[in-house]
Amino acid sequence: MADEKLDRAKLVRLLGAFNELQTKQAEILTEIDVLIGGGVSMGSRIKQFEGAWALAWGGRYGSDYLFVPTRDKAQEKRLLKAFDLEDLVERMAVYIKNDDPFYLKNRHSFGIFVSSINAHVPPARATAIAVAAVDCVHVPRCASDVIHTKRKLEEMRG
Repeated sequence: MADEKLDRAKLVRLLGAFNELQTKQAEILTEIDVLIGGGVSMGSRIKQFEGAWALAWGGRYGSDYLFVPTRDKAQEKRLLKAFDLEDLVERMAVYIKNDDPFYLKNRHSFGIFVSSINAHVPPARATAIAVAAVDCVHVPRCASDVIHTKRKLEEMRG
């Protein structure tokens, strides 16, 4: 009985490790596909993002922002997978300009930006998002239900 429980625990750990490797392989294949297609690598996108952050944050505080690579790189990747760089830069500008005492006290830290990313939608985009189709999975997202329905019908026909 004890051996059976031990074997199960080992299998669960091995399965977790295997899933992590598969996820990493999928990320590598995606990166290769992007590069073959002439796209911009994740490393380059991270550098562009960090450059934009340095300009925005430095403009407000007059000094350099020091990222913590072990913590911040994973967050940057997550943001860049979820949003395009232009959208992130717009949200960053809204965040850095925000004079909320909490943000000021914490000197507009990157960690707070990440954890409150949805609160920093630029006003122009907020209007567009409010009328966007709720269940849309298209890239780029459909701007309205009418456009979304039209695209779905075209996909079904073709």
